[in-house]
Amino acid sequence: MVQLTGGEWQFIERPALQTWSPITDVLAANEFLGRMGVAEISLVGASLGGQAVIESSSGPDRHCVVAISAPVIATSAELVRGITARKLFVCASDDRPMPHVLRAFEDAREPKTLLVFGGKEHSRGMFRAAYGDEAMDAIVRFVAHGA
Repeated sequence: MVQLTGGEWQFIERPALQTWSPITDVLAANEFLGRMGVAEISLVGASLGGQAVIESSSGPDRHCVVAISAPVIATSAELVRGITARKLFVCASDDRPMPHVLRAFEDAREPKTLLVFGGKEHSRGMFRAAYGDEAMDAIVRFVAHGA
């Protein structure tokens, strides 16, 4: 892992993990931020990154979780219910993962918000769509203000 501090690159030893995955990367980053004294951690991910955010977000140390076009595969209700942070699910109505997003939203505990835009765009493609600015504004407001 690399950290940029005061304009200088610093190499930080990555925790020993049995197997690498996007999930272990998110967990390692979260652990690092906790050691650095960060009190509020917001996790935002799209597509596979959104899946990683969802699968690594159980526990009380998250401020909020934003999953864009995610989860991309069926995710256990138990896992989704384990996320206690505020949750925002964002998806286009005709995006392939939409059934998984709807199921995860249904399984999630409050507080939770679902934002669906008409279209088929996936992941970052949503931000190039006609509704892209609206989607970005909603995500930023959610992370910054909880709205």
